[in-house]
Amino acid sequence: MGRTTARRAIIGVAVGVVVAMSRGTAGAQADPALERCAARSAVPAQLRPLDCGLATAIAAGLERSATFRQEVERVGTLNGIVFIQPRPSVNFRTNRTLDGALSHSVTVAGAHRVLRLLVGVKQGDAPIFVLAHELQHAIEVLGAADVSTEDAVDQLFERIGVHTGAGVVETQAAVDTERAVRRELLQRPASKVPAAVSPAPTSPSRSRPL
Repeated sequence: MGRTTARRAIIGVAVGVVVAMSRGTAGAQADPALERCAARSAVPAQLRPLDCGLATAIAAGLERSATFRQEVERVGTLNGIVFIQPRPSVNFRTNRTLDGALSHSVTVAGAHRVLRLLVGVKQGDAPIFVLAHELQHAIEVLGAADVSTEDAVDQLFERIGVHTGAGVVETQAAVDTERAVRRELLQRPASKVPAAVSPAPTSPSRSRPL
C-alpha cells in the first residue's frame, strides 16, 4: 500500500499502502482530455483512470505484461471498480512522498466495491509497475469478502502486511507482483504507438462520465 523511499530503493520507486491516507480522492475529477484519449477504449470497465497518461499506461501494461493482464482480470472477477488518480501520495506523518498508494476508503455500490489508487509517476514504464503494485493491494482488499469499511481495510493489512515506516504497510505479494511486471516489461520493450490523445472532434460533443 505504501512503501517508503528507503524500502523502494531496492527497486527504485516509492510506492505502497498508506494506513491513514486522506479520502481526498473521493471527489477527484477526470481530465477533460480523457474524452479524446486514444487509449481509453483499451481500458476495461473495472479500471477508471482519471487522465490520458494513466489510460495509456494501462493499455501498454495489458499489451506487454501477462501478470498485469491477470491482475486487471482479477479485479473484474472480484467485482471491483478502481479509480486511479494521477498524483503522488504524501505521508503526513513523515512528510515522505510515495509514488503510489491505495486509499483505505471503500465505497459499496450494489455488488461492487469501489477503491481508489494514487499513481504519481509519469515517466517510462514506471506508471505501469507502480500501478501493478497498487492493484495487488486492491486485489488483497477485494479478495476479502468481509472488508467493506476503512477500519476493516486497516485491520486486513495489519494481518497480512508488514510496517515499513510510520503509517506505511507493505505486503510481499505486492512487491513480488511489481518485480514480475518489471521483468515482463523489460522482455517486451515498448513499441512506438500513436499519439495518446486523438484529434478533437470538429463539432462539440457532450462529455460523458467514465
